[in-house]
Amino acid sequence: MKLKKREKIILYLCIFVTLGSLLYVYVIEPGITSARNIDTKLALKKKELKRDEDLLAKKDEIRKEYQEFYKRLTSEKTADEKFAQIFIDLEKLAKKSGIKQIITMTPLHSEDAFREDRMYQELKVQVGLESSIGALVQFMYEVLNSPHLFGIGKLQIVPDNETPSFLRSQIAVSAVFMTKKKVNKNELFIK
Repeated sequence: MKLKKREKIILYLCIFVTLGSLLYVYVIEPGITSARNIDTKLALKKKELKRDEDLLAKKDEIRKEYQEFYKRLTSEKTADEKFAQIFIDLEKLAKKSGIKQIITMTPLHSEDAFREDRMYQELKVQVGLESSIGALVQFMYEVLNSPHLFGIGKLQIVPDNETPSFLRSQIAVSAVFMTKKKVNKNELFIK
């Protein structure tokens, strides 16, 4: 079959457009997408590298801070001395928070707290308070954000019979202390 000149031009244009589309879809577009992905990954890696370089530059400072933190948490105090320190710290936090009255502070002894095979010791204290809701919330915030490793395990709130705006609450506060157990240096990240 013999094609006219115009039909040949249209055929060549169709073939050219088809080949161009296939080239774009299967070669050019994947190449552009791949280049963008590589650029994105490279930018992320540069950020990570910058962060790691900053951390490496602060290595001695971080190590010193970690050792100070470890020294603060490890002590050779007896359990009674540790409980006394917890009581003092909680009283300071209560005063700072505007707690009306600390009714009771009782140590809660548990068998797990004094196990020798652990790297840490968890001591618990039951604190009875009388306060407004705002002061109670502020106290719990101060406890959780104190420089000591305090945690709140249980909270019981009852409105005061005489003054409805005040609450009587019982809070179980736990404190963590590191023990002087022999530990591999790699476990503590101290060299």
